[in-house]
Amino acid sequence: MDAPARGRYRHVTAERWEFVPTRSELAKRYLLRGQSLFDARGQRRIVEEERGFHFRTFGDGRRQVQVKWCPLEPAHSDAEIVEANTDYAGWHAGMMELLERIGGWGLRDHVLTGFTAPTTPWE
Repeated sequence: MDAPARGRYRHVTAERWEFVPTRSELAKRYLLRGQSLFDARGQRRIVEEERGFHFRTFGDGRRQVQVKWCPLEPAHSDAEIVEANTDYAGWHAGMMELLERIGGWGLRDHVLTGFTAPTTPWE
């Protein structure tokens, strides 16, 4: 893990280097698929697609890209899960009641097709 990220929203980030194909290997893949090495603006496609990424190249030509992420492991308490399920059940009951009320109106310009969300999706 790294130190907290700079900026307004501070959080811990993780990072590692991963091997990626060389530009010549990428160019071969484009050509094999029949794609141009230049985008619609005439810019070199690979250069444009890699803009903003951080690469390092080794003496033998291999290269790596730096991959960063914010490792999150959500952990919800039993109370939070019960609360979310209760909120969902209330929403579902409200939608069913709305369906029942609107179903008797005899709509002219719309077709009421029903409500298919499961009552208890957590089961």
